[in-house]
Amino acid sequence: MLFMREDRSSRGGPAGLDAPLFVLLCRCSRLRQPQGLRPARERQNTQARVGGVNGAESLTSGAVIPRRYGCLHTYFGVLFELAARRMRRIYLSDHMALSRISRRRWPLPLPFFTLITLLLVGCRQPVTTQAPVSASASRPVVLPDSAGHVPRLDAQLRQHYRALGDAAQGLRFAVFEQAMTGYLNLRQQGLVPRQRLAIVDFDLPSTEKRLWVLDVSANQVLYRTLVAHGNQSGQLQASHFSNTVNSHMSSLGFYVAGETYVGKHGRSLRLSGLDEGFNSNAAARAIVVHGADYVSENFIKQTGRLGRSQGCPALPLDLYEPIIDSLKGGAGLFMHKSEAGYSSPYLDEQKASAAYFPAA
Repeated sequence: MLFMREDRSSRGGPAGLDAPLFVLLCRCSRLRQPQGLRPARERQNTQARVGGVNGAESLTSGAVIPRRYGCLHTYFGVLFELAARRMRRIYLSDHMALSRISRRRWPLPLPFFTLITLLLVGCRQPVTTQAPVSASASRPVVLPDSAGHVPRLDAQLRQHYRALGDAAQGLRFAVFEQAMTGYLNLRQQGLVPRQRLAIVDFDLPSTEKRLWVLDVSANQVLYRTLVAHGNQSGQLQASHFSNTVNSHMSSLGFYVAGETYVGKHGRSLRLSGLDEGFNSNAAARAIVVHGADYVSENFIKQTGRLGRSQGCPALPLDLYEPIIDSLKGGAGLFMHKSEAGYSSPYLDEQKASAAYFPAA
């Protein structure tokens, strides 16, 4: 036969099988090599397993077969192993290529990443979406800030304040802002028909010019001068205020100027208090604007302070009449003092902003 020989090969192959073909068959079928090509330990293990007549054994399963079937078994075994070798080469080449790519790019198995991905997707927080903003909401909205101011109104009042220039020397913006806020609300309610506003800051001592008369429409300071406080409100500084009749104290808050009359102090201007509980008794107390000789620089030089009234905002003799004329008939007046417990509904900046920026 082509593949069989009667004696054992000198190279150590089994009987009836050509040695080179046997070596090829062993390599393809992953059988153990002949004894001559293996280490001594492997030869001993193989000898312990080999049995049968003349040492003939199956090349694929290791089972002992008779010699008469050796040729046929070997022939089909070789054909089988050659086909298996062809298929194994294709599989292993593709598998090794894929393995190299897999080891290079994915150090962990793909199922591991699949599991992690599923866990991450399951643990994601639900995504919330906001409703779209309506186009009608694009108009700027005026909201009060943490200090209670309306930013839009505040910015506009600052422009007016800066425009007053040096003529408003000594007038702090905080006082100006409160006075203008009340003025806007009073104008909105029709309580102050004239666009004039007088501001008195009792935070300042009587030796300083603490009265300002503003032309709101022209954004100008008309007058800046001295003004007296009540004789029971304090000496140099006014620190006590009252709405009680015969208290001889000054009263804080917003007033509206009325008509003039001639009294014991000459020509005077009536005032109506608009803040309930703070100056609402101004008419009953005869709180008016008038001139007095104790409101002068000479009096300050003699005594170190101005003279005091019975609660009226008394003015210098050389200025009281033009000031009265600028205020009579509906101008506003605001008397300010910090930390005196004063509050007023006319200090509502939301309403003042609505009055300053009327809706289109």
